[in-house]
Amino acid sequence: LFDLSLRIPKDLVDRAQPVIIGSSDILDGVATEKYDGDMYRYVLDRISALVQDGFSSLAPAPNTERNILRIELRSLGSGFWQGSSSTSILKFLHELRGILRYSYAACVMSFPVHQYEEAGVRLPIVRRIEHLCDAVIELESFEGTYASPADIIARQIKGSSGSNQDYHGFLHIHKLPRLNSMTESVGRLSLLHTGGGSSNNLAFRLRRKKFSIETYHLPIEGGVTERRVPAKDDSKLKTGKGTGAGCGSTPGRKDPLEMVFKPLNEREHRFYEGAIDHPMFKPFIPEYYGTLQLNGDTAKVDPPDNQTQKSSTDAYICLENLLYGFENPCIMDVKLGVRLYDVDAPPEKIAKMKIKAKERTVSQIGVMIGGISLPGRPAYEHKWLYKLTTDTIVPDALVPYFSVAEESVGADYRRFVIDQFIVEIKEYREVVKKSETRM
Repeated sequence: LFDLSLRIPKDLVDRAQPVIIGSSDILDGVATEKYDGDMYRYVLDRISALVQDGFSSLAPAPNTERNILRIELRSLGSGFWQGSSSTSILKFLHELRGILRYSYAACVMSFPVHQYEEAGVRLPIVRRIEHLCDAVIELESFEGTYASPADIIARQIKGSSGSNQDYHGFLHIHKLPRLNSMTESVGRLSLLHTGGGSSNNLAFRLRRKKFSIETYHLPIEGGVTERRVPAKDDSKLKTGKGTGAGCGSTPGRKDPLEMVFKPLNEREHRFYEGAIDHPMFKPFIPEYYGTLQLNGDTAKVDPPDNQTQKSSTDAYICLENLLYGFENPCIMDVKLGVRLYDVDAPPEKIAKMKIKAKERTVSQIGVMIGGISLPGRPAYEHKWLYKLTTDTIVPDALVPYFSVAEESVGADYRRFVIDQFIVEIKEYREVVKKSETRM
Protein backbone atom coordinates (compact mmCIF):
# COMPACT_ATOMS: atom_id res chain seq x y z
CA LEU A 1 0.00 0.00 0.00
CA PHE A 2 1.45 3.34 -1.05
CA ASP A 3 0.18 6.57 0.52
CA LEU A 4 0.17 9.13 -2.30
CA SER A 5 -0.62 11.97 0.09
CA LEU A 6 2.80 11.78 1.78
CA ARG A 7 5.43 14.25 0.66
CA ILE A 8 9.15 14.51 1.31
CA PRO A 9 9.80 17.52 3.59
CA LYS A 10 10.95 20.56 1.64
CA ASP A 11 14.11 21.01 3.69
CA LEU A 12 15.23 17.48 2.79
CA VAL A 13 14.62 18.15 -0.90
CA ASP A 14 16.59 21.38 -0.74
CA ARG A 15 19.53 19.67 0.99
CA ALA A 16 19.53 16.92 -1.65
CA GLN A 17 20.21 19.53 -4.36
CA PRO A 18 18.09 17.89 -7.09
CA VAL A 19 19.12 18.34 -10.72
CA ILE A 20 16.30 18.49 -13.28
CA ILE A 21 17.09 17.94 -16.95
CA GLY A 22 13.96 19.21 -18.64
CA SER A 23 12.83 18.84 -22.24
CA SER A 24 13.98 22.38 -23.07
CA ASP A 25 17.44 21.63 -21.68
CA ILE A 26 17.68 18.49 -23.83
CA LEU A 27 16.51 20.30 -26.97
CA ASP A 28 19.03 23.08 -26.44
CA GLY A 29 21.85 20.60 -25.71
CA VAL A 30 21.35 18.40 -28.78
CA ALA A 31 21.27 21.43 -31.06
CA THR A 32 25.05 21.64 -30.81
CA GLU A 33 27.37 19.98 -33.33
CA LYS A 34 28.72 17.59 -30.66
CA TYR A 35 25.45 15.69 -30.30
CA ASP A 36 23.81 16.34 -33.66
CA GLY A 37 20.29 15.71 -32.31
CA ASP A 38 21.17 12.53 -30.34
CA MET A 39 19.21 12.98 -27.09
CA TYR A 40 20.38 9.67 -25.63
CA ARG A 41 24.05 10.70 -25.90
CA TYR A 42 23.36 14.11 -24.33
CA VAL A 43 21.43 12.71 -21.33
CA LEU A 44 24.03 9.96 -20.84
CA ASP A 45 26.84 12.53 -20.66
CA ARG A 46 24.86 14.56 -18.11
CA ILE A 47 24.31 11.47 -15.96
CA SER A 48 27.98 10.52 -16.23
CA ALA A 49 29.01 13.98 -15.05
CA LEU A 50 26.67 13.77 -12.05
CA VAL A 51 28.06 10.38 -11.04
CA GLN A 52 31.66 11.57 -11.31
CA ASP A 53 30.79 14.53 -9.09
CA GLY A 54 30.78 12.65 -5.79
CA PHE A 55 28.90 9.40 -6.51
CA SER A 56 31.56 7.23 -8.16
CA SER A 57 32.66 4.15 -6.20
CA LEU A 58 36.09 4.38 -7.85
CA ALA A 59 36.82 7.77 -6.28
CA PRO A 60 38.42 8.01 -2.81
CA ALA A 61 35.92 7.99 0.04
CA PRO A 62 35.01 11.54 1.10
CA ASN A 63 35.39 12.77 4.67
CA THR A 64 31.65 13.30 4.87
CA GLU A 65 28.88 10.69 4.77
CA ARG A 66 28.17 9.33 1.29
CA ASN A 67 24.81 9.93 -0.35
CA ILE A 68 22.97 7.89 -2.94
CA LEU A 69 22.20 9.37 -6.35
CA ARG A 70 18.65 8.53 -7.44
CA ILE A 71 18.04 8.88 -11.19
CA GLU A 72 14.56 9.03 -12.71
CA LEU A 73 13.94 8.78 -16.46
CA ARG A 74 10.37 9.37 -17.60
CA SER A 75 8.92 7.83 -20.76
CA LEU A 76 12.29 6.73 -22.08
CA GLY A 77 11.89 5.70 -25.73
CA SER A 78 8.75 7.76 -26.35
CA GLY A 79 8.23 9.88 -29.45
CA PHE A 80 10.11 12.76 -27.83
CA TRP A 81 13.37 10.83 -27.66
CA GLN A 82 15.44 11.04 -30.83
CA GLY A 83 18.64 9.10 -31.48
CA SER A 84 21.19 8.55 -34.20
CA SER A 85 19.74 5.11 -35.05
CA SER A 86 16.89 2.74 -34.18
CA THR A 87 19.14 1.00 -31.62
CA SER A 88 20.17 4.17 -29.80
CA ILE A 89 18.08 3.23 -26.77
CA LEU A 90 19.89 -0.11 -26.48
CA LYS A 91 23.30 1.57 -26.63
CA PHE A 92 22.10 4.07 -24.04
CA LEU A 93 21.03 1.32 -21.60
CA HIS A 94 24.27 -0.64 -22.10
CA GLU A 95 26.40 2.40 -21.26
CA LEU A 96 24.11 3.44 -18.40
CA ARG A 97 24.55 0.00 -16.81
CA GLY A 98 28.32 0.42 -17.06
CA ILE A 99 28.15 3.79 -15.31
CA LEU A 100 25.88 2.55 -12.52
CA ARG A 101 28.01 -0.56 -11.92
CA TYR A 102 30.78 1.57 -10.40
CA SER A 103 28.69 4.20 -8.65
CA TYR A 104 26.52 4.84 -5.62
CA ALA A 105 23.48 5.39 -7.76
CA ALA A 106 20.19 3.75 -8.76
CA CYS A 107 18.00 4.44 -11.77
CA VAL A 108 14.25 4.02 -12.26
CA MET A 109 12.68 4.58 -15.65
CA SER A 110 9.25 4.31 -17.25
CA PHE A 111 8.83 2.94 -20.75
CA PRO A 112 5.74 3.37 -23.01
CA VAL A 113 5.56 -0.23 -24.20
CA HIS A 114 2.30 0.38 -26.12
CA GLN A 115 4.28 2.48 -28.64
CA TYR A 116 6.34 -0.58 -29.55
CA GLU A 117 3.54 -2.79 -30.83
CA GLU A 118 2.38 -3.77 -34.30
CA ALA A 119 -1.02 -5.42 -34.74
CA GLY A 120 -1.13 -6.11 -31.00
CA VAL A 121 2.26 -7.86 -30.99
CA ARG A 122 5.23 -6.33 -29.19
CA LEU A 123 8.38 -5.70 -31.16
CA PRO A 124 11.49 -7.78 -30.33
CA ILE A 125 13.28 -4.68 -29.04
CA VAL A 126 11.01 -4.70 -25.95
CA ARG A 127 12.44 -8.02 -24.86
CA ARG A 128 15.98 -6.74 -25.37
CA ILE A 129 15.22 -3.67 -23.25
CA GLU A 130 13.86 -5.91 -20.47
CA HIS A 131 17.06 -7.96 -20.62
CA LEU A 132 19.12 -4.82 -19.96
CA CYS A 133 17.13 -3.97 -16.80
CA ASP A 134 17.55 -5.54 -13.35
CA ALA A 135 13.82 -5.44 -12.55
CA VAL A 136 10.80 -5.06 -14.81
CA ILE A 137 7.16 -4.58 -13.78
CA GLU A 138 4.22 -3.65 -16.00
CA LEU A 139 0.92 -1.93 -15.20
CA GLU A 140 -1.86 -3.02 -17.56
CA SER A 141 -4.91 -0.80 -17.21
CA PHE A 142 -8.43 -2.21 -17.52
CA GLU A 143 -9.61 1.19 -18.73
CA GLY A 144 -7.60 1.16 -21.94
CA THR A 145 -4.05 1.95 -22.96
CA TYR A 146 -4.39 5.70 -22.73
CA ALA A 147 -6.42 5.99 -19.50
CA SER A 148 -4.77 8.60 -17.28
CA PRO A 149 -4.90 8.58 -13.47
CA ALA A 150 -7.07 11.70 -13.63
CA ASP A 151 -9.63 9.84 -15.79
CA ILE A 152 -9.78 6.91 -13.36
CA ILE A 153 -10.24 9.20 -10.33
CA ALA A 154 -12.93 11.18 -12.15
CA ARG A 155 -14.91 8.00 -12.84
CA GLN A 156 -14.67 7.07 -9.16
CA ILE A 157 -16.04 10.45 -8.07
CA LYS A 158 -18.95 10.21 -10.51
CA GLY A 159 -19.63 6.61 -9.49
CA SER A 160 -19.56 5.42 -13.08
CA SER A 161 -16.99 2.73 -12.43
CA GLY A 162 -19.52 0.59 -10.59
CA SER A 163 -17.83 0.32 -7.23
CA ASN A 164 -14.82 1.56 -5.31
CA GLN A 165 -13.91 -2.11 -4.86
CA ASP A 166 -13.05 -2.48 -8.58
CA TYR A 167 -9.50 -3.22 -9.62
CA HIS A 168 -8.04 -0.79 -12.12
CA GLY A 169 -5.59 -3.11 -13.82
CA PHE A 170 -3.12 -5.98 -13.68
CA LEU A 171 0.40 -5.76 -12.30
CA HIS A 172 2.81 -8.08 -14.11
CA ILE A 173 6.20 -8.96 -12.60
CA HIS A 174 8.40 -9.76 -15.57
CA LYS A 175 11.76 -9.70 -13.83
CA LEU A 176 13.22 -9.24 -10.35
CA PRO A 177 16.85 -8.55 -9.34
CA ARG A 178 19.13 -11.51 -8.75
CA LEU A 179 22.00 -11.14 -6.32
CA ASN A 180 24.70 -13.80 -5.94
CA SER A 181 22.50 -16.32 -7.71
CA MET A 182 22.42 -18.06 -11.08
CA THR A 183 18.65 -18.56 -10.96
CA GLU A 184 16.08 -15.90 -11.73
CA SER A 185 14.27 -14.38 -8.78
CA VAL A 186 10.50 -14.68 -8.82
CA GLY A 187 7.66 -13.48 -6.63
CA ARG A 188 6.56 -16.92 -5.50
CA LEU A 189 7.73 -16.24 -1.95
CA SER A 190 5.39 -13.29 -1.66
CA LEU A 191 2.04 -13.91 -0.03
CA LEU A 192 0.48 -11.94 -2.88
CA HIS A 193 1.75 -14.34 -5.53
CA THR A 194 0.13 -17.72 -6.02
CA GLY A 195 3.21 -19.48 -7.36
CA GLY A 196 0.86 -22.00 -8.96
CA GLY A 197 1.16 -21.01 -12.59
CA SER A 198 -1.20 -18.04 -12.63
CA SER A 199 0.65 -15.10 -14.19
CA ASN A 200 -2.08 -12.48 -13.87
CA ASN A 201 -2.89 -12.80 -10.19
CA LEU A 202 -1.73 -9.34 -9.05
CA ALA A 203 -3.87 -6.26 -9.54
CA PHE A 204 -3.74 -2.62 -8.48
CA ARG A 205 -6.25 -0.09 -7.26
CA LEU A 206 -5.79 3.66 -7.63
CA ARG A 207 -7.47 6.00 -5.16
CA ARG A 208 -7.16 9.72 -4.68
CA LYS A 209 -4.64 9.18 -1.87
CA LYS A 210 -3.78 5.48 -2.03
CA PHE A 211 -2.20 3.09 -4.52
CA SER A 212 -2.47 -0.55 -3.47
CA ILE A 213 -1.27 -3.85 -4.96
CA GLU A 214 -3.37 -6.88 -4.10
CA THR A 215 -4.00 -10.47 -5.08
CA TYR A 216 -6.52 -10.45 -7.93
CA HIS A 217 -9.87 -12.08 -7.18
CA LEU A 218 -12.73 -12.37 -9.63
CA PRO A 219 -15.88 -10.47 -8.57
CA ILE A 220 -18.83 -12.38 -7.22
CA GLU A 221 -21.05 -14.17 -9.72
CA GLY A 222 -23.04 -11.74 -11.85
CA GLY A 223 -20.71 -8.88 -11.00
CA VAL A 224 -22.96 -7.59 -8.20
CA THR A 225 -21.14 -4.90 -6.27
CA GLU A 226 -23.82 -2.52 -5.06
CA ARG A 227 -25.89 -2.97 -1.89
CA ARG A 228 -29.34 -4.34 -2.69
CA VAL A 229 -32.42 -3.98 -0.50
CA PRO A 230 -34.39 -7.27 -0.48
CA ALA A 231 -38.11 -7.47 -1.05
CA LYS A 232 -40.34 -7.57 2.00
CA ASP A 233 -41.15 -11.25 1.56
CA ASP A 234 -37.47 -12.16 1.45
CA SER A 235 -36.42 -10.03 4.39
CA LYS A 236 -38.30 -11.98 7.05
CA LEU A 237 -36.02 -13.55 9.57
CA LYS A 238 -36.53 -17.29 9.89
CA THR A 239 -35.29 -18.79 13.10
CA GLY A 240 -35.46 -22.21 14.63
CA LYS A 241 -33.40 -25.13 15.71
CA GLY A 242 -30.18 -25.35 13.75
CA THR A 243 -30.67 -22.01 11.99
CA GLY A 244 -27.44 -20.92 10.33
CA ALA A 245 -25.64 -24.20 10.92
CA GLY A 246 -24.19 -26.47 8.29
CA CYS A 247 -23.15 -25.39 4.80
CA GLY A 248 -26.24 -25.19 2.64
CA SER A 249 -28.04 -22.61 0.49
CA THR A 250 -30.88 -22.41 -1.99
CA PRO A 251 -29.43 -23.26 -5.46
CA GLY A 252 -30.47 -20.95 -8.27
CA ARG A 253 -31.51 -18.14 -5.94
CA LYS A 254 -29.47 -15.24 -4.57
CA ASP A 255 -29.24 -15.21 -0.81
CA PRO A 256 -31.35 -12.12 0.09
CA LEU A 257 -29.69 -11.18 3.38
CA GLU A 258 -26.31 -9.58 3.95
CA MET A 259 -26.38 -10.81 7.54
CA VAL A 260 -27.15 -14.17 9.14
CA PHE A 261 -28.44 -14.79 12.64
CA LYS A 262 -27.37 -17.86 14.62
CA PRO A 263 -28.73 -18.92 18.01
CA LEU A 264 -26.17 -17.71 20.51
CA ASN A 265 -23.67 -20.31 21.64
CA GLU A 266 -21.52 -19.10 24.49
CA ARG A 267 -18.35 -20.67 23.15
CA GLU A 268 -18.84 -19.22 19.67
CA HIS A 269 -19.85 -15.90 21.20
CA ARG A 270 -16.59 -15.73 23.19
CA PHE A 271 -14.62 -16.55 20.05
CA TYR A 272 -16.00 -13.63 18.02
CA GLU A 273 -15.73 -11.25 20.96
CA GLY A 274 -12.10 -12.29 21.48
CA ALA A 275 -11.33 -11.97 17.76
CA ILE A 276 -11.82 -8.20 18.02
CA ASP A 277 -8.55 -8.00 19.95
CA HIS A 278 -6.70 -9.96 17.24
CA PRO A 279 -7.16 -7.95 14.00
CA MET A 280 -4.63 -10.12 12.13
CA PHE A 281 -7.35 -12.82 11.87
CA LYS A 282 -10.03 -10.46 10.54
CA PRO A 283 -9.54 -11.31 6.82
CA PHE A 284 -10.21 -14.99 7.55
CA ILE A 285 -13.46 -14.83 9.54
CA PRO A 286 -16.92 -13.39 8.79
CA GLU A 287 -17.63 -9.85 9.92
CA TYR A 288 -19.08 -9.88 13.42
CA TYR A 289 -21.83 -7.31 14.04
CA GLY A 290 -22.73 -8.15 17.63
CA THR A 291 -25.77 -9.91 19.09
CA LEU A 292 -29.51 -9.71 18.51
CA GLN A 293 -31.67 -9.75 21.64
CA LEU A 294 -35.31 -10.73 21.14
CA ASN A 295 -37.92 -9.25 23.47
CA GLY A 296 -41.40 -10.23 22.41
CA ASP A 297 -42.14 -8.60 19.07
CA THR A 298 -39.13 -6.31 19.21
CA ALA A 299 -35.43 -6.91 18.61
CA LYS A 300 -32.41 -5.00 19.81
CA VAL A 301 -28.94 -5.28 18.30
CA ASP A 302 -26.01 -4.82 20.70
CA PRO A 303 -22.71 -3.92 19.01
CA PRO A 304 -19.59 -5.94 19.87
CA ASP A 305 -18.37 -3.35 22.41
CA ASN A 306 -21.57 -3.51 24.46
CA GLN A 307 -22.05 -7.19 25.24
CA THR A 308 -23.65 -8.84 28.25
CA GLN A 309 -24.37 -12.43 29.20
CA LYS A 310 -27.34 -13.65 27.21
CA SER A 311 -29.33 -16.83 27.19
CA SER A 312 -29.10 -18.88 23.98
CA THR A 313 -32.91 -19.16 23.92
CA ASP A 314 -33.61 -15.50 23.11
CA ALA A 315 -30.33 -14.19 21.69
CA TYR A 316 -28.54 -14.55 18.35
CA ILE A 317 -25.11 -13.61 17.06
CA CYS A 318 -25.09 -11.48 13.91
CA LEU A 319 -22.54 -12.42 11.26
CA GLU A 320 -21.70 -11.44 7.69
CA ASN A 321 -23.48 -13.66 5.15
CA LEU A 322 -20.64 -14.98 3.00
CA LEU A 323 -23.17 -16.32 0.46
CA TYR A 324 -24.73 -12.92 -0.19
CA GLY A 325 -24.91 -12.20 -3.92
CA PHE A 326 -24.20 -15.75 -5.11
CA GLU A 327 -26.85 -17.70 -7.03
CA ASN A 328 -25.17 -21.12 -7.14
CA PRO A 329 -22.51 -21.19 -4.42
CA CYS A 330 -20.14 -24.12 -4.07
CA ILE A 331 -19.48 -24.64 -0.38
CA MET A 332 -17.02 -26.86 1.45
CA ASP A 333 -16.53 -27.14 5.21
CA VAL A 334 -12.89 -28.06 5.89
CA LYS A 335 -11.27 -28.81 9.22
CA LEU A 336 -7.58 -27.85 9.34
CA GLY A 337 -5.46 -29.32 12.10
CA VAL A 338 -4.81 -32.70 13.67
CA ARG A 339 -7.05 -32.30 16.73
CA LEU A 340 -10.83 -32.67 17.02
CA TYR A 341 -11.16 -31.54 20.62
CA ASP A 342 -10.62 -28.37 22.65
CA VAL A 343 -7.99 -28.25 25.37
CA ASP A 344 -10.73 -27.39 27.88
CA ALA A 345 -12.87 -30.41 26.96
CA PRO A 346 -13.59 -33.11 29.62
CA PRO A 347 -11.12 -36.04 29.63
CA GLU A 348 -13.76 -38.51 28.44
CA LYS A 349 -14.54 -36.34 25.40
CA ILE A 350 -10.85 -35.91 24.60
CA ALA A 351 -10.37 -39.70 24.65
CA LYS A 352 -13.42 -40.15 22.39
CA MET A 353 -12.23 -37.53 19.90
CA LYS A 354 -8.76 -39.06 19.74
CA ILE A 355 -10.29 -42.37 18.69
CA LYS A 356 -12.38 -40.64 16.02
CA ALA A 357 -9.34 -38.73 14.75
CA LYS A 358 -7.49 -41.99 14.13
CA GLU A 359 -10.40 -43.15 11.96
CA ARG A 360 -10.36 -39.99 9.81
CA THR A 361 -7.92 -38.15 7.56
CA VAL A 362 -7.33 -35.44 10.15
CA SER A 363 -4.79 -37.56 12.02
CA GLN A 364 -2.74 -38.36 8.88
CA ILE A 365 -2.75 -35.15 6.83
CA GLY A 366 -4.32 -32.59 9.18
CA VAL A 367 -7.32 -32.08 6.87
CA MET A 368 -10.88 -33.32 7.21
CA ILE A 369 -13.90 -32.43 5.06
CA GLY A 370 -17.02 -31.95 7.16
CA GLY A 371 -19.49 -30.96 4.45
CA ILE A 372 -19.88 -30.21 0.73
CA SER A 373 -22.78 -28.48 -1.00
CA LEU A 374 -22.79 -28.20 -4.81
CA PRO A 375 -25.57 -26.71 -6.98
CA GLY A 376 -27.76 -29.26 -8.74
CA ARG A 377 -26.28 -32.21 -6.89
CA PRO A 378 -27.44 -34.22 -3.87
CA ALA A 379 -25.90 -33.26 -0.55
CA TYR A 380 -22.89 -35.19 0.64
CA GLU A 381 -23.67 -37.14 3.81
CA HIS A 382 -21.47 -36.35 6.79
CA LYS A 383 -20.98 -40.02 7.64
CA TRP A 384 -19.71 -40.70 4.12
CA LEU A 385 -17.30 -37.75 4.24
CA TYR A 386 -15.93 -38.85 7.59
CA LYS A 387 -15.02 -42.22 6.05
CA LEU A 388 -12.79 -40.66 3.40
CA THR A 389 -9.18 -41.80 3.49
CA THR A 390 -5.96 -40.18 2.34
CA ASP A 391 -6.32 -42.15 -0.91
CA THR A 392 -9.96 -41.19 -1.61
CA ILE A 393 -10.25 -37.61 -0.32
CA VAL A 394 -8.84 -36.12 -3.55
CA PRO A 395 -10.67 -38.15 -6.26
CA ASP A 396 -13.96 -38.52 -4.35
CA ALA A 397 -14.27 -35.07 -2.76
CA LEU A 398 -11.82 -32.41 -3.95
CA VAL A 399 -11.93 -33.25 -7.67
CA PRO A 400 -15.79 -33.13 -7.87
CA TYR A 401 -15.80 -29.88 -5.89
CA PHE A 402 -13.34 -28.02 -8.11
CA SER A 403 -14.74 -29.58 -11.29
CA VAL A 404 -17.84 -27.38 -10.97
CA ALA A 405 -15.73 -24.34 -11.92
CA GLU A 406 -14.38 -26.16 -14.99
CA GLU A 407 -17.83 -27.28 -16.12
CA SER A 408 -19.35 -23.79 -15.85
CA VAL A 409 -16.47 -21.57 -16.99
CA GLY A 410 -13.50 -23.63 -18.14
CA ALA A 411 -10.29 -25.35 -17.10
CA ASP A 412 -8.40 -22.04 -16.73
CA TYR A 413 -10.93 -20.80 -14.21
CA ARG A 414 -10.61 -24.05 -12.25
CA ARG A 415 -6.85 -23.52 -12.06
CA PHE A 416 -7.44 -19.95 -10.94
CA VAL A 417 -9.80 -21.03 -8.13
CA ILE A 418 -7.34 -23.64 -6.88
CA ASP A 419 -4.54 -21.05 -6.91
CA GLN A 420 -6.63 -18.69 -4.78
CA PHE A 421 -7.29 -21.47 -2.26
CA ILE A 422 -3.54 -22.03 -1.99
CA VAL A 423 -2.84 -18.32 -1.59
CA GLU A 424 -5.33 -17.86 1.24
CA ILE A 425 -4.19 -20.99 3.07
CA LYS A 426 -0.59 -19.77 2.90
CA GLU A 427 -1.63 -16.34 4.14
CA TYR A 428 -3.50 -17.89 7.05
CA ARG A 429 -0.55 -20.12 7.90
CA GLU A 430 1.77 -17.11 8.07
CA VAL A 431 -0.64 -15.29 10.40
CA VAL A 432 -0.91 -18.32 12.69
CA LYS A 433 2.88 -18.68 12.76
CA LYS A 434 3.26 -15.09 13.98
CA SER A 435 0.48 -15.34 16.57
CA GLU A 436 1.19 -16.48 20.12
CA THR A 437 -2.36 -16.10 21.36
CA ARG A 438 -5.27 -18.48 21.60
CA MET A 439 -8.80 -17.16 21.13
